[in-house]
Amino acid sequence: MEINLANRGGKCVIKIANPIDESFKGIQCTSKEDRGSYGYGLGQVKRIAERNGGKLDINIEKDVIECSVIL
Repeated sequence: MEINLANRGGKCVIKIANPIDESFKGIQCTSKEDRGSYGYGLGQVKRIAERNGGKLDINIEKDVIECSVIL
């Protein structure tokens, strides 16, 4: 996992990159058995970012998922 924090043009950019493997099936609520307790994280991040004038960008490459929050 790689985490970067930067100031770009007066905006705070938080970028998190995490390796994925062939079992990755895209963005979903959760793959955990207890679905009632997990899987709302990115949705919450998106709502908080938008509520504060920002956005969440998600980029999926062959072996890495990268999430960037811009505030």
